[in-house]
Formats: sequence, C-alpha cells, structure tokens
Amino acid sequence: MRLGIILLGISITAFNFCWAQYDSTYIFKDFNKDGYTDTLLKFYQGGSGYGGTYIEINSGINDDIFAIETDGCFCQIRQTLIIPTALTKIANIDFLEAIKNELLPSYQSGPDPSLSWMLAAELNDHQLTEDSLFAQIVNPQQPWIKGEFKIPGNYFIEMKGDLLGVYRHNHAASGSSEIMNDEGFMIYYAHNHYANKKDTLELAAENETYKIYKTKHGIIAKKGTSYKWLFISDVFVTGAPQKLRWSSIGKVRIIGKYILFEQHLSPHFYSPIHIINIETGKFSRFTPLINPALDPLANDTESILFTLDNGEVKYSIKSIITAFEDQ
Repeated sequence: MRLGIILLGISITAFNFCWAQYDSTYIFKDFNKDGYTDTLLKFYQGGSGYGGTYIEINSGINDDIFAIETDGCFCQIRQTLIIPTALTKIANIDFLEAIKNELLPSYQSGPDPSLSWMLAAELNDHQLTEDSLFAQIVNPQQPWIKGEFKIPGNYFIEMKGDLLGVYRHNHAASGSSEIMNDEGFMIYYAHNHYANKKDTLELAAENETYKIYKTKHGIIAKKGTSYKWLFISDVFVTGAPQKLRWSSIGKVRIIGKYILFEQHLSPHFYSPIHIINIETGKFSRFTPLINPALDPLANDTESILFTLDNGEVKYSIKSIITAFEDQ
C-alpha cells in the first residue's frame, strides 16, 4: 500500500513536471553580471476570455523574485502595465530589461495616430444619462495628417507620473491595484486591426470628398492627400467584442460630412449605431435599439426607426444630424 502511494506520487510529480516544461521556458543567465546565475521563467496562461504571459526572474545571489505579467481581457486592444517598485531600483535595472526583452513588443517613443485617437477619446468621453437619443458623446479632436495612412504593428510606449495615473485601468497588470508605482508601459496590440494580411484595408464608403476605410476594429477617413482615424473599438471608451478576433466594424454609410456605422459587440448580438462628423471627429452612440432587419444604414433610407420606451419612433437623417450637433 505504501509503495503504491509512493509510485502514485512519483507519477503525479512527473506529469506536473512535463506539463510545466511544455508550457514554460527557462533561461539561466547572469543577467545583472554579479557572478551568480539567475533564473528567468516565462509561461502563458489563460482561459476563454482572459490570458497573458508571466515573466519572473529569481536572483541567483539572494533568491529575490521579480515579476511582471500581461494577464488581461481578450477585448483589450491596449494594455497598461505598472512596473513593480523593486524593479525600478538601479540595482535591478538589468532584471527589468531582461523581462522587457521577453515580454514586450518593439519600443516606440510616442503613440502613432491611432493610439493617439484612443488616448484623446478617453479624455473626452462623456456619458449621457438624460438624453433619449444619445448615450455617449466623444470628441477626440484629432487633426488631419498629411501623407499615406499606415496601420502600425504592435509596440509599447513608456508612461510615467500623472499620465500613467490617467490610464491606470481596472485591467492593468502587474498587481497595479496594490503597487502604486508611477512608472509603466502601454502596449498597443495593433495586430488586431488586421484581417488576413498586414496591409488589409476595406473601402467601406465614399463620396466626392471622402473615402472611408475600415479595419477589423477601426475606421479611417481619407480626404485628398490627408487622413485621420475616426473610430477604434477600444473597450475602455467605445466597448469592444469579448474577443478581438471577432470583427467589430459593420456597415458604414456616408452622408455628406457624416458617417453612420454599426459596431458589433458579439457574442451578445448587440450592434449599437454611431454617427461621426468626419471633419471634427466628434461621434455619438445612439441610446435606443434599432431593428437591423430594416437595414437602417441602407443608402436609400431617409430616416431611422428607433425602439424607445413609448414604442417605435422614426427620426429623419436631417433631425438626427441636428440633434447630434446640438450636443
């Protein structure tokens, strides 16, 4: 009996060891050049809606452990990481660099126009509680940019002080709720814009002045030789699908200098409609539901039928634009 228990214990230990080796990477190196071999452990863990990479370094000289992880929601196209205080000390800077090399995409000195749009949108996001037609007004106030637009690759920027505090979200990793440090990073997971290949863009609507393109989660306007980002499905501002592999930008209709578009927030089959002023960049999300069977974004419709508390109410496109600009 005792022998059976011992053999069972050996089997379980062997199984766990194999599983850990399958999911884990170990690097044995003197990262801080103090003459002692340190151990870096890297592994990924996750479930159906959350996941991330965990990195820890075990110091060879005193067994201190330093760790950062990117666990977060698959709905996030950007993520804030706070550096644990111990890793900001000069004595541990080599450990921090080793973790960054294993954990982060390439470094960029500042945000590209699409990330700038998200940062500005978060600062200019106004939720409306008394309005029957609009639930949200956002005005990122981004300028037209000369040149050809380009969807970026993944990268991170550094964030410090008050700026880090502004974008310290509930999903920020590395134990940020307990570690009130003022140094960190923001990772932009821009690969989520791409559908099949990196240069994939879809012309969604156009008129004599504008061409409107869409990615899986973004909308870009082009006017002559200039462009600007108009919308990105950012969970912290606009909402986003539970998993970003599901495209969120649906039908787009252009009316003069305005666009109407639907945003798919699967898997709940909720597709709110938005209106955007292409020139100012201001946009609003409609409060009431719309019957998708009536195809409210069809080019030949002059009105939209909304479902309100007192039944279905028809608004003309002209009255919608007037109400929008009055906000």
